[in-house]
Amino acid sequence: MGLGIRLLPTSEKDLVAAKHVKFSSNFSKIYVNHSYCLNLNRLELEAKSHSK
Repeated sequence: MGLGIRLLPTSEKDLVAAKHVKFSSNFSKIYVNHSYCLNLNRLELEAKSHSK
């Protein structure tokens, strides 16, 4: 089983477009907050499963 996604070879146009992509200045902050929330949810689920 799988997603069946095929990767295409990169083109010169793709490389030029990738060089111009700018991430939000708070990208890392959002990533850290998201990771924190995921870890918190995981810990809560583990605590619930151990309390049964």
